[in-house]
Amino acid sequence: MYNLEELYTEIAILLSTFMVLYKKVPLGGNLSDVFEVHELGVIVVGIEPLDYSYTMQKLIDKFPGYRYIILTCNDSMLAKKDEILWDLMRSGYIRYIRYKFQRQFNNMIQQGLGRKIITERVRIWGKEPKYKYLVEENLRCLNVAAPYLVAQDPAFFDFMPELPQIINGG
Repeated sequence: MYNLEELYTEIAILLSTFMVLYKKVPLGGNLSDVFEVHELGVIVVGIEPLDYSYTMQKLIDKFPGYRYIILTCNDSMLAKKDEILWDLMRSGYIRYIRYKFQRQFNNMIQQGLGRKIITERVRIWGKEPKYKYLVEENLRCLNVAAPYLVAQDPAFFDFMPELPQIINGG
């Protein structure tokens, strides 16, 4: 468990580790600053758990259309790291890294991120018939060396599908 100041420090370190440019922007009122990753349209905010609804409304009002990554003082940054990465990917993060930091991109993919990306895609798509081809393609790619995949299709790792939305059937 963190206090807010420690949480903000952890968020700044994580975003720097991910090599994304961000700026701290005041949210207003008695709320603290948020981290805006403008190029990817992402807002990362650290809050006390009880402030969630109020903070969300402020985010929606001030940053409509952005992707919001909400972290609380109770979250473990180690446990949330992959979730944060997937959310950044849904906004184009891997493509951003591939173009801006080619060497780091290759290192990240070869050091296991490529495999994690494929595994997460397959988990999201599941056994839905509409994703059959994509699942089979990704499963085949688990048996291929990451450098070969990047050489054959540099954009293969660029995207992460959105999580399925729960639709009320009423």
